[in-house]
Amino acid sequence: MAVSLLGIFNPASKALYNIWLYGGLALTSALVLFRTQSLLYNAKNQHNFDPLGSSVGFYLDAINFFVRFLAIMQGSKKK
Repeated sequence: MAVSLLGIFNPASKALYNIWLYGGLALTSALVLFRTQSLLYNAKNQHNFDPLGSSVGFYLDAINFFVRFLAIMQGSKKK
């Protein structure tokens, strides 16, 4: 959020865009790792475990990965 707010005051900064892009990718990767461990822990310890309801976040993370990879591939075009 801080990088987005800095982008308001300096909209032409390529460095801020890269921080937003790759930082968001790293943050989403860390979130996927955390959700995976949480899902495994809940599957082992809950009596009424709902795997479908617990997996919706993984679907949204996959969409986020796809959008970030598209942005990375778009920026790597040679002119």
